[in-house]
Amino acid sequence: MNEQNYTDREEQKRNLRRSMLENSRDAQEQEKEYEQNLKRHRKKRRWIVFAIVLAVLAAAGTGAFLYLHRSYDHMEILWSRTVEDGSMEGAVRFGDGLVKYGRDAASYIDADGTVQWTESYEMSHPTAVVNGDYLVLADQGANRLIICSVQGKQGDVTTASPITRAAVAKQGMTVVILEDKSANYLAFYDRSGKKLEIEIKTKLQGDGYPLDLAVSPSGEQLMVSYVYVSDGSLRSKIVFYNFDVGQDMVDRIVGGFEQYEDTMIPRVAFLGESRAVAFGNNRISFYSLKNQLKPSLLQEITVQAEIQAVFWSDRYAGVVTRTESSEMPYLLTAYDTEGETVLEKEISSHFTKIEFVDEEILLYNKDTLSVCEMSGKEKYRETLSAEISAVVPGSRKDRYILIGNGLMQAVELR
Repeated sequence: MNEQNYTDREEQKRNLRRSMLENSRDAQEQEKEYEQNLKRHRKKRRWIVFAIVLAVLAAAGTGAFLYLHRSYDHMEILWSRTVEDGSMEGAVRFGDGLVKYGRDAASYIDADGTVQWTESYEMSHPTAVVNGDYLVLADQGANRLIICSVQGKQGDVTTASPITRAAVAKQGMTVVILEDKSANYLAFYDRSGKKLEIEIKTKLQGDGYPLDLAVSPSGEQLMVSYVYVSDGSLRSKIVFYNFDVGQDMVDRIVGGFEQYEDTMIPRVAFLGESRAVAFGNNRISFYSLKNQLKPSLLQEITVQAEIQAVFWSDRYAGVVTRTESSEMPYLLTAYDTEGETVLEKEISSHFTKIEFVDEEILLYNKDTLSVCEMSGKEKYRETLSAEISAVVPGSRKDRYILIGNGLMQAVELR
């Protein structure tokens, strides 16, 4: 092999290696470019999918908002029943319907207008309290107490002394204030009406007179407002009892508040298990029970105007006060469980009943029905041709049961 041939072959080898390297680099560049294009495509596709999802959610949110905040212009009657309302004292929301009660009987009527049960009795001044699936009918000033569930009567009690107030927990445990000549008693009954061993005696001289009581949903906590005499003046106090963690305390008392020098506390209530409210004639007090061994005062609000009504749920507390306006003589104020104001709304009419229904407020009197949102917007108002004695929220949103003029009607706002 001559030198020229050898040189040519070596040159060919070098060219071949150079070509292979260049092809390899081109392949790598092409692969890198392909991967970059693929990433850009995937990123673009993700943004397109995200934009579509965002648009769908926005449309759904707008639709839901418009649905929840729409106005109504009429009521559609779903069913109508004739009812004997001559002896009716009241009606309360219960189960998926209501309980209508009077001096001689109470009836549970479901959402379809069907009477599920009727319990007969004789009471002079019946009052009803509800918590969850339990209802207590108490004869104020007398000695009869009936405990009911959605299935019917569970307990029938004759108390040793007259009943002034009653409260019930969600599992059916009932607490009543019994009035005696020289003392009062907080008496406890289970859901069957059996008297429990727990009993708290309060003396008029020293402890004071119990005005109102409330039981927490679990039945473990009790809140009582007292009025007592100190240095010749009437004063009030709030006492918290706990029957779980407070068993080692005297009378199971875990907290007391006596800052009410010039205030009467006629109503108290639990706003869920860890919050409570006391409605005074000139102030509202919000309490925290997160530490059940040491309740604390969250906020106290001084009310300058005359309080006309109070109402509450497990989310809110509300009051209606007088104003100086002739066109809007009332002011409705709602607070959250922390005592922060969430709504102030002037209203023109006096309503005999006001209550929170989820995130709305139901107001009515004998001839007017109004439904307001928590934003303050009145979404429905109706001047009724027939006089109504009770309106009870239905089991579904925008449904109500109206009672009056010998009729019971289920209606839906449209």
